[in-house]
Amino acid sequence: MSDTPTKEQTEQELEQIEKLLDLFAHEGWPIFMSDMEKNLAAVNHVGSIAGEQQLGVRQGQVQALAGLLNYPTAIETARKQLIEDQAASDPEGEDA
Repeated sequence: MSDTPTKEQTEQELEQIEKLLDLFAHEGWPIFMSDMEKNLAAVNHVGSIAGEQQLGVRQGQVQALAGLLNYPTAIETARKQLIEDQAASDPEGEDA
């Protein structure tokens, strides 16, 4: 059994990625990202942490917000990789 995705699976994945890229292009996305950056700035300091448990919670918040802020870049990277992989597996652009 091969781990290589079929052409149909790759096309479906690319379609999903294009929908996400469309989401990032909407007017509200930069506003949302700005809010998330402000939230990250608010939780990304250690001065107000009272104990070890609160530190763990704060680390989780920072990781979640950082992941969200990096999501558009990760999706674009995945799109480029899928296109490169597709071209490498079908160098002549054949549909077979």
